[in-house]
Amino acid sequence: MTRSISRTAAVLLALAPMIARADDLVGLDLDDPTGATGDRTRVTVGYQSVHSDGSVDGEGNPGPGVRTDTHNLLLAVDHRFADKWSVHLSLPYILKRSIGLPIAHRTEWLAVPREADFLDDGDYHGTWQDWQLGVTYHGAWKGLDVRPHAVLTWPSHDYTFFASAAPGRYLRKLRVGADVSRRFGRSNVHWSAGYSYEFVEKVIGYDLDKHHYRLSTHWDVAPTWSLNAFANARYSNGIEPSDLAGKVPWSELWFQHDRLLKHNYVLAGVGATWHFRDRWAVSGSFAWPVEADSMHRVRRAWDLQVSRSF
Repeated sequence: MTRSISRTAAVLLALAPMIARADDLVGLDLDDPTGATGDRTRVTVGYQSVHSDGSVDGEGNPGPGVRTDTHNLLLAVDHRFADKWSVHLSLPYILKRSIGLPIAHRTEWLAVPREADFLDDGDYHGTWQDWQLGVTYHGAWKGLDVRPHAVLTWPSHDYTFFASAAPGRYLRKLRVGADVSRRFGRSNVHWSAGYSYEFVEKVIGYDLDKHHYRLSTHWDVAPTWSLNAFANARYSNGIEPSDLAGKVPWSELWFQHDRLLKHNYVLAGVGATWHFRDRWAVSGSFAWPVEADSMHRVRRAWDLQVSRSF
């Protein structure tokens, strides 16, 4: 039995740099479908699909790893409660599976027993993830539309984070930043740029704060159609897969490693929005990774959302 445990531990130590769990990708579609003039509330139902296969290390080099399939159903409400203020509330339901390396997240190997469901059995597992509550100020400055914002992320319940198929990291976060946008001359094309800093609760003393960058262009092709192209980037504090090499796989660091990995990425994408029946809109986007490190190797990501304004 002791020899079997030692052999298993050696396998886990060898695979440690390659089993980084992909975190949720935020903001694939930077387009902001709105309803008729005077509408103050928008209800959105969205769907997002992310597929990964393999991993990337701290230098962005691809390597072997698990395969994951993630389906995200998003329910969101945006409400303009004052002339220049709006509030956002959302909650995603995550359905996810992981195929490969099921031994990596077995709780029985931990030195300290933990209450965590085993999710890496190849089957889909679903649960609600994190509440998001945000507030935005809609202002103007020197010809620019300016939108400072603050977004609070709070886990909806005590879900499992120790798994490649985990729905999230189970971390409380506060993101603050701003977006600016402007029309190109008298054309129907707009540009938008934004930055946010996200304060993330520390885990076993590690700083996990993040930087978020956004850039997009938006073209109103017709009164009911628009197209957009965008790029999103996230750079985080935390650890790289190489920091796990040689570490004891039943330690506290191993139990927390899914929450500690950086999960940095740069995504590029395109999207479109169709407005119909006055207050309805359908938006879709497709994104692909330009660079990434310390996470699963994302192969494709796309989303679709339907919104109704009131």
